[in-house]
Amino acid sequence: MVEATRIRVGPQVTVLEQDLSEVLLFEDETFDIILSSLTLHYFDDWTTTFQEFHRVIKTGGRFVYSVHHPFMDFKLFDRPDYFVHELLEEVLNKKESGPVEVTFFRRPMSEIINVTTGDFTLVHIIEPKPVSEFIKKSRRKQRYIINL
Repeated sequence: MVEATRIRVGPQVTVLEQDLSEVLLFEDETFDIILSSLTLHYFDDWTTTFQEFHRVIKTGGRFVYSVHHPFMDFKLFDRPDYFVHELLEEVLNKKESGPVEVTFFRRPMSEIINVTTGDFTLVHIIEPKPVSEFIKKSRRKQRYIINL
């Protein structure tokens, strides 16, 4: 994924690689904002990561992140228990690098919120609604499946 990022953003951006489950290589209160898009679900335990993010964010700074919606993965992977914290596997087809086998952790929304509020003040939860085109395609697929 690091190599795919380097290819996508090019040489004008510095790409650093570090294990986010370990102590970060930055001084206290270094950043105004931390953005994490679809990375946290790769970690089993968010405790150290969130503690380190809290340490390196300046007072008044922001931590903004996105994760898979747990219900999406619960349905997509046809799991028997929504409330289980579990490891899942999938193959992603990245245009930069081709198929990439990934493992990630699915956890219920209550765990996501409880771990987050252990180190941060929760300001907003945004659950995007699917665009109308997705809903239409999804309904067509459902009709097709029903008609089988």
